[in-house]
Amino acid sequence: MKALHLTYRFGRDIVGGAEHYMHMLSRSLVGKGIEVDLWTTRTAALPPISRFGVRWDNALRAARERIDGIDVHRYATVNLPRPIVRLLDRSLTAQWHREEHLPTPIVAPAGTGYLDVGWYPPETHGPSTMRWTQRRAGLVIRDRDVSEICFEAMCPRRLEGRFEVNGELRGIFGATDGWRRYRFRTTGDDPIDARIVLGATWQPAGDPRRLGIAVRSVSYTAGGREKSVDLAEDRARLVRRDPHAWIAHLKARAMARPWVFEAAFGLLRAPLAPAMLWDLERKIQAYDVVLAQMTPYSTVNYAVHFGTKHGVPVVLLPHFHLDDDFYHLRHYYRAFRDADAVLAASDAQCAFFDELGAKPTLVGGGGVDPAEFRDIEAAARAFRKRPGVGDIPLILFVGRKSGSKRYDVLIKAVDLLNEHLPCRLVMIGPDEDGLPISSTNVVYLGRQERSVVLAAYHAADVFAMMSESESFGIVFLEAWMARKPVVGSRGCAAVADLIADGKDGFLCADELECAERIAELLLDRRLAAQLGNAGYEKVMTGYTWDAIGGKVAALYDTLGGAARR
Repeated sequence: MKALHLTYRFGRDIVGGAEHYMHMLSRSLVGKGIEVDLWTTRTAALPPISRFGVRWDNALRAARERIDGIDVHRYATVNLPRPIVRLLDRSLTAQWHREEHLPTPIVAPAGTGYLDVGWYPPETHGPSTMRWTQRRAGLVIRDRDVSEICFEAMCPRRLEGRFEVNGELRGIFGATDGWRRYRFRTTGDDPIDARIVLGATWQPAGDPRRLGIAVRSVSYTAGGREKSVDLAEDRARLVRRDPHAWIAHLKARAMARPWVFEAAFGLLRAPLAPAMLWDLERKIQAYDVVLAQMTPYSTVNYAVHFGTKHGVPVVLLPHFHLDDDFYHLRHYYRAFRDADAVLAASDAQCAFFDELGAKPTLVGGGGVDPAEFRDIEAAARAFRKRPGVGDIPLILFVGRKSGSKRYDVLIKAVDLLNEHLPCRLVMIGPDEDGLPISSTNVVYLGRQERSVVLAAYHAADVFAMMSESESFGIVFLEAWMARKPVVGSRGCAAVADLIADGKDGFLCADELECAERIAELLLDRRLAAQLGNAGYEKVMTGYTWDAIGGKVAALYDTLGGAARR
């Protein structure tokens, strides 16, 4: 059997993520006697150039090479002119802001406040965390006897605004280039809907956002007691705590979105590779089956279009993040429905693809090679001798240092733990957000070679990652292969589907619960070993590359045989 694998990026040195999955799956299939050609781009890195746009660097010059028995063909890509990227990005950003105002189910505990729509993601400003507002920025308070609401703000441009509570004007203010505290008297009981309304916004050079004012603290007085509002606690984060409600919200957004924004998104994210499209038109019939990876890069749409046109079975490997708005677009939904099979990473993904009318096959979102995890004890002991690590209890995080991975939750949890239980958080992964880490309880090692990552898994006492959005979570498998207990986010659908809470790891909602669970594992070594061993058995039963390759090979045989008949 001859298979064509279509992907957006591929290289020898990629050891994690979707690209690694494609490499290992293709290698496994070659070992099972399937001839695999892999078509990809000449891109080595894919840096973001705007919120929605990426840059295809065409840095890899080899047009064709053989890697682990896989024939790899690389195609040059075309980048859109920067003015067009800025125009499309500005249009999509405005649409995303409009969609944020769609109704969503929210369950917030009494006695708290949270940010409603109209706020940009948190940023670091010196030692403080702050958020920029849009022209209108909401605040909801679920408390009684509220007498005053305060916020501390600044803006490089002098902007005037008004502060409203439950639709009534409570005062006006003028922001300056220095931090000022604004106080507004109010009355009312649960819930209070407050709003900052500005007369104008401004746009920094090179930034597609229209900004209002920067706010670094929000508080209110209830029953004579002042309470702070966590700037990280917003409506989207609250809804994410109910994954089913959040996914339903994202699906509703996608179904209501005008098609012109779908087209703009596709132009900004797709690999525009004319020679690849020409070869798909001319050569796709030479293959028995086509496997296409991944969203949100439109290679899945290419495969479905040409496969359907020429009668070649198409299997999609979307690595779909159920809880990420970038993955919920109708043209992806349509591709899933039109494909002959969709490889799902979890039961939650299977259920979602079923609802769309697709044909999911559960294969798992990642695999491991057991040979990689043998004879690492000496390397683990050497890892413990690194500066800042030592013999102190060790919590490990492996992943990109970016906001969506919510490493800030882990840092807060470890800082809480160190008030009573000394421990250290070691972080490994590329620095994408460039934000400094000020906690003395954290050792950030940046990007490391695979051998160092494997040693870190074995040296750690607990593995933890509180990411908001994952297609699967292969790092948890790798931690289990080192027989380590794991801690993940209850609000991430894929992670909640993977970890059996209390049986092979723990699921948590916030830094307080995360700190409590890590402390439990550090203080009860028997429980930690029990959970780690259970995770190891889970991986060996169904998550090796040999097992995943066997499932896909059987699917290929079924689809290819049906097509030949």
